Amino acid sequence: DTASPLYLRRDLLSGHDLADDIREAAEGKDRLVAVVVNAIDEDLESSVQVAKDYSLSSILPLDALLSAAEEGQRAVLLVADHGHVLGDGTRPLPGRLGGNRPGGARWRALTKDESPEDDEVALPEASWAPRGWAKVACLWDPAVVNRSASYGEHGGLSMAEAVAPAMLIAPDWL
Repeated sequence: DTASPLYLRRDLLSGHDLADDIREAAEGKDRLVAVVVNAIDEDLESSVQVAKDYSLSSILPLDALLSAAEEGQRAVLLVADHGHVLGDGTRPLPGRLGGNRPGGARWRALTKDESPEDDEVALPEASWAPRGWAKVACLWDPAVVNRSASYGEHGGLSMAEAVAPAMLIAPDWL
């Protein structure tokens, strides 16, 4: 048995076409081919003052990937990254990330003696924590952030962040 190929964003060509090795793998005999397209996450880090419209035509390699899968008579499992998409009126919480405390819009590091606030959940101490810190607290309330955030901010535990949507795309004959 050989490992199934995995292609990351950096392996994709820019624009609408696929690199030859990705196209050959998608149309070839490998039972499973995985390709990571990170277009939306990268775009969400831009302005929060611009409405976004994501579609087959705006995610440039997606049409080429689906066409290659069709040529190879493959089903495609499209799995979206989980991620909190901020709504209007998200409220920043002051004073949670002062000093040298590591953290982001949706999480912050805690010492061994600290407890999470009412709108946070502490991950188990066996989970990842920044070096020198005991644990991590994540926000569960999608209406609050620790600092100003961009759309698509990761790290909390709201339902929008914990559920990863998936869709199976397959030809009728399959």
